[in-house]
Amino acid sequence: MCGRFCIAASPGEILERYDVIVPDEYRPRYNISPANKILAISQNGTGNIARMHEWGITAGLSHRIINARIETVREKNLFRKSFEEYRCLIPASGYYEWKHEKTRKTPYYFSSQITPILSFAGFIRPSLEGEQVVILTTKALLPYSDIHDRMPVILDPAGEPDYLKGGNISIFEKGLDIIEVSPRVNQVHVDDPDLIKPMTHRSGQRTLG
Repeated sequence: MCGRFCIAASPGEILERYDVIVPDEYRPRYNISPANKILAISQNGTGNIARMHEWGITAGLSHRIINARIETVREKNLFRKSFEEYRCLIPASGYYEWKHEKTRKTPYYFSSQITPILSFAGFIRPSLEGEQVVILTTKALLPYSDIHDRMPVILDPAGEPDYLKGGNISIFEKGLDIIEVSPRVNQVHVDDPDLIKPMTHRSGQRTLG
């Protein structure tokens, strides 16, 4: 799944990457969690538009849904119409995932030095509570599945327009760097650049690609 991520890019970097006017509400965030407002890039008929939306669907549900499986998104009544009509890109510098080892959960950060701003595939669901965003996930392959069996759908930059227009998925294939990070990220109120720095107190630190 994808339950926590980071977007460290400045408004100028977002503008350059997506050719959009960035909302005044936007600011870099290092520990975005469900229910937070996140930046989403969608099409408005003439080009791309950037707006802030709440992360996760709540309308008529007993719990918040933040992810949808790409394998079944077209089959679920809750998701189908929104995916077909309101697809979006979610800019991200990287995302966090936790590896479970007996009683210990170790946080890792996934990012790309080659592509500093990644695009998660997602969709927007209009509701009485406002427009809410869901991030698509897919099965994780090695080495990412060593940490977790699911991961966000990360689009190849060249395929982003095709996803917005028709829902075609071109997966980012350049590889991600994986670093162990501080357990401070477990606290949703902690939000600073040190969260995406590698742990240095243990010899087991690793970077994978």
